[in-house]
Amino acid sequence: MLFYKDLLEEVYKSSHNEYTDNWDYVRFGEKKNTSKPNSNNVGIKNLIRDFLFSKGYTNLTLVSALIKDSRVEIGKFEYLYNKLEFEEDKNLLVKIVAFRILGNRKVKLPLSSSKFWIEYESVQTMADKSDSIDPQFYNFILYKFTLEAIGYPIQLYFHSMGVYIDFILKQYEYHTNKVLIKAEKDD
Repeated sequence: MLFYKDLLEEVYKSSHNEYTDNWDYVRFGEKKNTSKPNSNNVGIKNLIRDFLFSKGYTNLTLVSALIKDSRVEIGKFEYLYNKLEFEEDKNLLVKIVAFRILGNRKVKLPLSSSKFWIEYESVQTMADKSDSIDPQFYNFILYKFTLEAIGYPIQLYFHSMGVYIDFILKQYEYHTNKVLIKAEKDD
């Protein structure tokens, strides 16, 4: 069970981290306090939960599922892990699962960087703030974007994070090693 071993190593290595700059404020809004919850219940489960919250472990549903029946849950990830051809893809899967277990204070995913946020801020300058649509969805406002400056003869109403992810990061293209998968002209 190589995935399980790699995951345990990642969780152990990451458990000592204490990131304060690893929060997606665009998607989730301002960071809420994740300090230890108040609990009048006494018991081993609550003691463990309180301890994990005090250390910043916020996704207890996945932690509980992994602990409760790790053979089944880990087996699903193990299958996917073994199907992945490239090490960088396997490492990303391990990091994502560790992030889901430990939370944003302990694990940084590859895109969580100052470069990401600087580039995202530059996309916001492309928005026409005088022309927008409110889709009544979370706190999103869809501004009109003209994307000719970045090589696309397109005008659209979109969230600036969507423009960044779809047109700058090109999330729908796959680039790794010798593999390139993307839409071609006339597709």
